[in-house]
Amino acid sequence: MRKTTSDCGVSSIATANGKVTFTVGGTNLTDKRYVTTGQPQIAGGVIFGTYNPPREWYATLGMKY
Repeated sequence: MRKTTSDCGVSSIATANGKVTFTVGGTNLTDKRYVTTGQPQIAGGVIFGTYNPPREWYATLGMKY
């Protein structure tokens, strides 16, 4: 299991008085896929696995009043 923090990014900008902020970011920017958990079902002859989340983006707008 691995998780690299260099595969994430975030950037923010705020007004001079700090009352409004805008933030954009993303995770898994390279969209690499790898198994995070799994288990063999020997009796059934199968192996189950769960992959990491795909590339994700987000944006937030914050306001203080």
